[in-house]
Amino acid sequence: MKRIRILCLSLVLLLMVSSCENDTQSEIEVKLPDHRNPSLYQTNLVSATQEFASLLETAPIYEGEIEIDPSYQLVRGNLQTYFVNNEDTPLSEIYFRLFPNYNGGEYHLEDIKIRGEETAWELASQDTALRIELLQPLEQGEELSVQLSFSLSIPVEMGGNYDIFGYDKDILALDNLLPSIPVYDENGWHVDYPASNGDLPFLDSSFYHLIITAPEELVIVSSGMETVTNVNQETNIQTVEIIAGPIRDFYLSASPLYSVETIDFDDTAINCYAIPGYTTNQSRILEIAQNTLSLLSDHLGAYPYTEFDIVASPVSSAMEYPGIIAVGLDNFIENSASANQTLADFLIIAIVHETAHQWFYNMVGSDQINQPWLDESFAQYLTHLYFQEIEGSSSAFDIMIGKSWSRINREKIPIGMPVLNYQRSNYFPIIYSRGMSFLLKLEDQLGEELFATVLKDYFQTYLWHIAGPDDFRNIAETKCECDLSDLWREWVLP
Repeated sequence: MKRIRILCLSLVLLLMVSSCENDTQSEIEVKLPDHRNPSLYQTNLVSATQEFASLLETAPIYEGEIEIDPSYQLVRGNLQTYFVNNEDTPLSEIYFRLFPNYNGGEYHLEDIKIRGEETAWELASQDTALRIELLQPLEQGEELSVQLSFSLSIPVEMGGNYDIFGYDKDILALDNLLPSIPVYDENGWHVDYPASNGDLPFLDSSFYHLIITAPEELVIVSSGMETVTNVNQETNIQTVEIIAGPIRDFYLSASPLYSVETIDFDDTAINCYAIPGYTTNQSRILEIAQNTLSLLSDHLGAYPYTEFDIVASPVSSAMEYPGIIAVGLDNFIENSASANQTLADFLIIAIVHETAHQWFYNMVGSDQINQPWLDESFAQYLTHLYFQEIEGSSSAFDIMIGKSWSRINREKIPIGMPVLNYQRSNYFPIIYSRGMSFLLKLEDQLGEELFATVLKDYFQTYLWHIAGPDDFRNIAETKCECDLSDLWREWVLP
């Protein structure tokens, strides 16, 4: 009996210790630093995609306060960035891209601190990158905190590729407003000086929690979810909280003239912001965006955010950003069609193509500088799909795209080269037009049903990752159990 009591007591003690250990482990598992608590960012995600907030565990995080001056020509900021080394090697330096310096703005960097200590820094890549040498290497899995204080002057004319940055027509268009950490991979840090064609950023998916102070009359629209939390009646200054992520880069547009129309798509509010004199097509733009979100969610996977914004902008055509697209003002009025396009086609192409980038460039990342076809050609194909399934025929769109390629005599220039390898005259005809033609050729070879399976599998496989030039081909060859080498040599790279 004594032995039994001792055994029972030992068992009870063992269970108590085990229970305490489990409680301790459970506590450790759920206790996260405040900046890596996913509950904040779930508010930006629809119910079907709230699991994406778990990417916060290792993704870059940008927290800070941003002040927009009443002149609309100056932005001040204090930014706290958290970066985890997800590579298999220690990092001895870290970079931030400063794209506004390329787009006509000018950063004035002030305090730069690593883990609260001031550190030396220098500008690189013709002032479009900030280089910080680390006193101690950042080991794999280790987190680094970087504090940046800055002011940024805003030009009063639009700058950058496609007129994406500046203050014009009472609209602030702030492309890549904040310093952002570029991709690091087997080729090192991606900090090359931007090409004059194509898009600028090549970034990992990240999370943003920003507090914006600005004049009360300014309607602020951005990537993510914006909430006015306070208005100071004495100073006429508003405070706006922005929660965004996971997103590939951050965009902000603002105007005292914006008025908004809204419709819903499932749990997502689709908002279209226009200014007086440019509201004619506001309702039609909302309809096209709603149809696009529905179509691509069905074909590929759910649109993730609680908001999708379309903003009237001085941008030369249209431009994509996570959760928001900037559309040129002329698209909002009746006489925007060119001689070779109907207004309806022009509107559809602008809205659908940029919305399609929510799937290819944002959710599935790629190197837009060295492999521009991986987002642009795919966005063109999805526009073709929209015409086919929503408008009833893609013939007019396909003919128009064919004419673009014909303008350079249908030259068989490979689509898989870096932006710098193309001349300005052949970049669009090759990347957008020949690129879409390649995907149609592949669809014809595989059959529509199998191609749709390949496209969806590719999207799901690389969701929130970065896809390389061979990843799409590998999935296609696996699905079709065939060798696509000849097709790739003919179209992508010799």
